[in-house]
Amino acid sequence: MKWTLSTLLVGHPYVHAILVAITSRNAGAVRTRTVASALYNMCVQASSIIAQNIYREDDKPMYRRGNKVLIGICAYNFVAFIGAKFYYVYINKKREDIWSGMDKLEKERYLETTSDKGNKR
Repeated sequence: MKWTLSTLLVGHPYVHAILVAITSRNAGAVRTRTVASALYNMCVQASSIIAQNIYREDDKPMYRRGNKVLIGICAYNFVAFIGAKFYYVYINKKREDIWSGMDKLEKERYLETTSDKGNKR
């Protein structure tokens, strides 16, 4: 049982390349992509430092405190992802209501006159 739980906690695939691609795509312009990539890299480095301190010598051999920390991080991520989903559903609904409220001429005028590009539009 303990081996199974430990394997499930640490046996996930390495998704670094996928996250870099998502960060790059969502960043938009080259200038914001550079800043976003740097921030992402700093977060990865900080998480490596934190990860090295989860399992400590004074918690051997069962690592109860370390395992509780990992479960807490997983629970926090679950809540954060669900919260992000609700946030973006709300934002997209609000934008759709605004767009649907415009008539054809207003939509055309907006598309012709806006200076926003890409995902800022």
